[in-house]
Amino acid sequence: MKVTLVGINSAYSHTNLAVYYLLNNSIPKGVDTGVKQYNINMLEENVIEDLFYEKSDVYIFSSYIWNIEYVLKVASSLKKTTNAKIVLGGSEVSFNAKNYFDKYDFIDYILAGEGEEITYDLLNGINNNKKISIENLFDKNSKDYTYIKKHIDFNKVIFPYKNVNMEDFQNKIIYYESQRGCPYNCSYCLSELDKSLRFRDLNKVKEEIMFFIDNNIPLVKFIDRTFNADNKRAKEIIRFILRNSKHTKFHFEVCANLLDDEIIELLGSAPNDMFQLEIGLQSINEHTIKEINRTTDTEKIGINVLKLLKNDNVHIHLDLISGLPYEDLNSFKESFNFAYNLKPHMLQLGFLKILHGTMMEKKKKDYDLKYNDFTPYEILSNKWLSYEDISNLKNIEFLVDRYFNSNNFYNTLEFFVNRIAGTPFEFYEMLKDYFIKNELFKRSISKDDLYEILYDFLKAYDEKNAYNLLSFDYLSYVKIRKPKKEFIEKIEVLNKEEVFEMLKTEDFRELYLNEYNELSNKELYKKISLYKFTINPITKEKKETLILFKNKKQDKVRLGHEYFCLN
Repeated sequence: MKVTLVGINSAYSHTNLAVYYLLNNSIPKGVDTGVKQYNINMLEENVIEDLFYEKSDVYIFSSYIWNIEYVLKVASSLKKTTNAKIVLGGSEVSFNAKNYFDKYDFIDYILAGEGEEITYDLLNGINNNKKISIENLFDKNSKDYTYIKKHIDFNKVIFPYKNVNMEDFQNKIIYYESQRGCPYNCSYCLSELDKSLRFRDLNKVKEEIMFFIDNNIPLVKFIDRTFNADNKRAKEIIRFILRNSKHTKFHFEVCANLLDDEIIELLGSAPNDMFQLEIGLQSINEHTIKEINRTTDTEKIGINVLKLLKNDNVHIHLDLISGLPYEDLNSFKESFNFAYNLKPHMLQLGFLKILHGTMMEKKKKDYDLKYNDFTPYEILSNKWLSYEDISNLKNIEFLVDRYFNSNNFYNTLEFFVNRIAGTPFEFYEMLKDYFIKNELFKRSISKDDLYEILYDFLKAYDEKNAYNLLSFDYLSYVKIRKPKKEFIEKIEVLNKEEVFEMLKTEDFRELYLNEYNELSNKELYKKISLYKFTINPITKEKKETLILFKNKKQDKVRLGHEYFCLN
């Protein structure tokens, strides 16, 4: 018998952890098994053809809200062209199996919950023509589709990347878990259905981290729901990474109010960008927090986020969710302003998704929740937010992502946001209205376009600071050669002769360009540029300022190219 494990990812750089767990833990002896990975941007017909020529007897698809429609299209055609068994597993189908069997007759089996043991039993039964009756394994004739909580011994689970060719993962993001389950009970999350928190043996975790480091994996994302649920354990893992990692980066989801000063100091001592932290703030509305069963301390989150940002060496990603119960537009504005004023490196405005099996789904009538019938089941409106509110928030989310999260406009936004508007949210509302008035949401916008649009918007308030600060940001974060654009044309660039004259000065080279001693002036000219600003863009003093930019990134998360003010 031949089995193909299919992972369909959301992007080329992503990988599928589930199929590798199954490959190493769920295959009976003698069963020929392979893994095939694709992404949702690939042509479906090409994926179908590729899987068809695998000539497998069983195809097992890892299914989530972001790939299920793609999975169904591929699996449907595959069933029509082969006699293979089609099996779906994963969070999207685990708690909604009956609905999928009712709609799609090409599905033979659905695996619910943790799949390592169930998959083994299923494949063993098919391979030996045995009658199959297993908890949390459903087919179209099942009498009961209720998921039964069942947890396997996580320490007996074989490392998913064992006996895998790691060359296939170069320039890819690797996913890893050092714990299963969640200590919390958030009503919108599937983790509330799995309250058993189990930790993998710490020595095993260290061995597996070392495996990633030895294989030069660029980024390892821990999928632990709360990495620091056990602070002592989290510190030990961080210390181990600090001692051993040279180039591999690590991403953790943390509960910020659980962080203590010791773990913050550990993270603060790390090399630039070795660690990325994702922090779920979600809301600061106390009624909302209580209603969704979260346990948090907003004030402590704020204090700890500021401490983490102090050294600007750890990438901080802060999450908000719009559409939560009891959070109307005014309340969401307060949550937004609180989060924005902390100045994380990324502020993600998510929109509530109503997942099958969650308490949020069960309370949809109480909240008058309207949401998409199709994945990702995203909110359209509720008692507190109209569809128009949600639509406007989506426009603001677009602007925050393009301007604030890109980090390419940092100095400009720092200066203008609170000067021309009372709050950050009001600033983005004003910018959103400008985009709508000029029909900018309806067209494709490049990075350079974003600068020009923001300049056109800001110059009505303060043209001089607008072109100076936007020019400084462009030269700092994008490229050190200025484009022929209106926002930057008033900034004078020193010509080649003037720059070469400066390069002849030994003191100048030694003071600002010491690392380039071996380069000729001609070679060095390609790595630097000098501009005269009509104000000092760093201090905002109203005096002409000459700035040298180097085509070299500074060793901090937020800072761009190295620069020096020469007067």
